Amino acid sequence: MRIKLHLIFDPLCGWCYAMQPFLHASQAYFEDRLQMEFHPGLLFPEPTFISSEYRAHMLNSDAKIAALTGVPYGAAYVSKMIRAHELSYHSVPSTIAVLSCGQQSANLALLMLEKIQNGHYVEGLDVSDLQVLACFAEALDFSKTAFLDSYAELGLRLAEKNSIRQELQRSVGSSGPPSLILEINAKRRYLNPSFAYQAPRQMIALIEQQLLHHQT
Repeated sequence: MRIKLHLIFDPLCGWCYAMQPFLHASQAYFEDRLQMEFHPGLLFPEPTFISSEYRAHMLNSDAKIAALTGVPYGAAYVSKMIRAHELSYHSVPSTIAVLSCGQQSANLALLMLEKIQNGHYVEGLDVSDLQVLACFAEALDFSKTAFLDSYAELGLRLAEKNSIRQELQRSVGSSGPPSLILEINAKRRYLNPSFAYQAPRQMIALIEQQLLHHQT
């Protein structure tokens, strides 16, 4: 039985960050029974200036996410959002970094996503900086040379990956990011991400129920 959990993500998406506890718990619970596959959401496909008004909107959303899920927002991140003279977001570098790690394993991709999210939302780092991303990879025992080679190769295939993501979304009628799509024996089901934020264990139980259903 072929089982996948597709995640349409963007490392700079606050609600994707909100999924971190669920994804961590899901991986620990299912281990090798469930294969995670990552797809680019690309909220900011080009470098995008973040206005003071949009920053205020983001900080308000961050407060809601922190209250709902308990994920932390660091003082460095908040200070950067409030005080940085100029601020721009670009999803492509950090997204390619996660997909590059996914070439090695889904586990490495998830660890890289967590590194990037924590670097952005806790440490206030510029996660569009390739050197920062290469340092994250090295901390995960993915050599800098191998990471940069994979990064270059995935960069050339990003349009292809984006097309696959669009087809996935069309097949279940989802928008995103974030989106969760469970695929069992080529049959896909959209999973409401609000359960992943509010009740990770209930979402895990729902996935387990689907797996058991297809085994009987």
